[in-house]
Amino acid sequence: MYTQYWDRLQAFINDLTISPSIDTPFNAAADPVGKLKLTIEVLVLDLLPTSDAHRSATDFPGVAPSSASPVTRTLRIDGTYAGRESDYMYSNAGAAVWRSTGLYANAGELVNASLPSSATSAGLQLRIGCHSDSLMRLNSMKRFPKITKTTDLDRELVLTASAFGGLLYVTVPAGVALGSINVTISGAYVSPLYIHGKDSLADWQERLATSDAPWGELISSKLIITVPSSLLKSSAAADPITLMNTWDLLMDAAADLEGTSHARAREERFVADRQISAGWMHSGYPVMGYGSGADSFLLVDVNNGNGWGPFHELGHNHQYRGWFLPGTTETTCNLWSVKMYDSLGVSAAVAHPALSASNRATRLAAYRANENKVMGNSGSWNVWVALETYMQLQEAFGWSFYTTIFTQYRGISDPGTNAARIDEWVRRSSHVAGKNLGPFYQAWGFPVTESVLDEIASLPAWAEDPMV
Repeated sequence: MYTQYWDRLQAFINDLTISPSIDTPFNAAADPVGKLKLTIEVLVLDLLPTSDAHRSATDFPGVAPSSASPVTRTLRIDGTYAGRESDYMYSNAGAAVWRSTGLYANAGELVNASLPSSATSAGLQLRIGCHSDSLMRLNSMKRFPKITKTTDLDRELVLTASAFGGLLYVTVPAGVALGSINVTISGAYVSPLYIHGKDSLADWQERLATSDAPWGELISSKLIITVPSSLLKSSAAADPITLMNTWDLLMDAAADLEGTSHARAREERFVADRQISAGWMHSGYPVMGYGSGADSFLLVDVNNGNGWGPFHELGHNHQYRGWFLPGTTETTCNLWSVKMYDSLGVSAAVAHPALSASNRATRLAAYRANENKVMGNSGSWNVWVALETYMQLQEAFGWSFYTTIFTQYRGISDPGTNAARIDEWVRRSSHVAGKNLGPFYQAWGFPVTESVLDEIASLPAWAEDPMV
């Protein structure tokens, strides 16, 4: 009975024809009936336990060639994940962690996964595909809107097939403490996988030469980069050891800024995609970016500002609810951009043209002349103007100023309201600086209360205040 039901749903899918691509993007605004068909197709594909290869799969994400042979691999998977604190607002903190397998599922081909009975009630899943963004809200689609599939690993032997295929992951939800477990996967193809600190350059070159999957990964304990195999075989990834050493240094600098351990709760992830749900890149788990920007993941021309995008998105992943002030969504994340460039010996002025001395001076002069300047007002205290506020403090008191503040915030409750957060920031930052920063914040238009201004008035005056 159920087989007949699934067969009818699969036949329904096979009769549909919309196949968004780069050459033939789908215009959802101009074709609402077609948009409805795509919506129904996505829902049906989610229902199917196994799926035939989709008509769009060869176009994206691609398939291993017919000359390749599927393999069986028994993998040692880390089944323990404590989780990420929910106050990291833009980091997709509640997501289960992805454990890479170095395997790729072809569209429509059956994949088997077996695991110990002790792990079947832990909420593990087998994820097929890294391109987790849904494009359903976009007017123009250059790939099928949803191409990943997850299957519960709730039995000792699980069989599944994805309509699109993709890299394979075992996902582990927060709070699970299984330790290392063996998971055996069969029916998949070997993908390029570099493990930093374990693989030699010769190992990597051999794996590249013998891997047929269209996507691969570079992995360290701090960051995982997922890009097309063609890019991994290019000169941009010729030396993954140096590349991942540099990323480890950058990730440690990011941790140092907020005063957290270099041993991360989870590796952050970068995934290149043909098209993403919002922006040119966006934060989360994973950080997503357009494929044409993937060279910035590989730090190509990073000294010419090409790293700003991924650094900026990692900054979003570090923004913390308690110290987050209104109007700073696209501002305080750039503290991480500047800090990470600083760790490479690159000045802010070189890292981004908006931070040249002349541009900073022009913005500051315009803000001073603005009679309606209000902190949090996007018309005046906007992204780069607001960053000037934070940069002035960093240049006066050093990076340790922010490290101390951010560390303190993780030990207190969220002030709760924007007004309370502003008051707490002014109070706390003044005590960390050891100076009365009230006049500084008032010059920037911060609506701080008189009670806080009275409290910090006993601190030494800030003689070098750049705003007075």
